[in-house]
Amino acid sequence: MELFSVNGEYVCKVYKGFNMQKLEEALSNRLSMRKSSFSEQYSLKIFRDLFRYARDLRQEYQEYYWEEYGSFSEFLYKREFWATSSIKEAALTESETVLKLRISSSSYNLDTLLSYDEYDNSFIEIVTQILEEIDL
Repeated sequence: MELFSVNGEYVCKVYKGFNMQKLEEALSNRLSMRKSSFSEQYSLKIFRDLFRYARDLRQEYQEYYWEEYGSFSEFLYKREFWATSSIKEAALTESETVLKLRISSSSYNLDTLLSYDEYDNSFIEIVTQILEEIDL
């Protein structure tokens, strides 16, 4: 998993078939917190809120736009307004998709954490590090 920003919005590169249950299990194992503790529940809530209203862009392309756009890259360029450099940097394979995160819709707390992060990128760096260590 890889979290990055495109056009001021956060996206996450994941394998097709990504689901929250697998993510939560992997997070519980990775974070090494006592089961059902406040810290574990709050950490899981942050990640749930991060992915709550995410749009799977490849699935959206395959369901609605595959006739209109010749490829997923063309869809990202023309429909989602990604720069060609961003598409190349994402280096998506056929087994991967991109989740477009809609953080402002999901949680006031998460939105607040990100607004502080404008001055100090530590929150996003920590989340990115955790997600990169999880192979989903």
